[in-house]
Amino acid sequence: MYVAHKLRRNLIELPSTVHPPAHYSEPSSSLPMLAAFIPTLTHREFRGCSLNDHLYQVGEALKDDVEIMGYTTWGPIDLVSASTAHMSKRYGFIYVDRDDEGKGTLERKLKDSFDWYKSVIASHGAVLTEHYQA
Repeated sequence: MYVAHKLRRNLIELPSTVHPPAHYSEPSSSLPMLAAFIPTLTHREFRGCSLNDHLYQVGEALKDDVEIMGYTTWGPIDLVSASTAHMSKRYGFIYVDRDDEGKGTLERKLKDSFDWYKSVIASHGAVLTEHYQA
């Protein structure tokens, strides 16, 4: 979706002499940043949709013989945003009970995206689809 459709094209177009096999990281995007573009998208749908679409495109690039060593998600656990020092931009598969003022118990809870990503790993990507459906 978002920038995922450009990922495969970019991977294919970069010459192998300039671009040796690489390990890619998920682009950082949070739901608040994308809400203006897709107002009906929930956080659960966003996380699965974003990752699904990027991983699907990486898989398609691999089928096109692009050399890719791996793909890393932005972060497995909610973390403080480097740009704003806020916790409200949540990227992880594991929720951390903490707010932007630093209040909370720091308790961790698995998000829906944790189970989804676990299924992606267990299936070696077989559960990925071209267009994610929540």
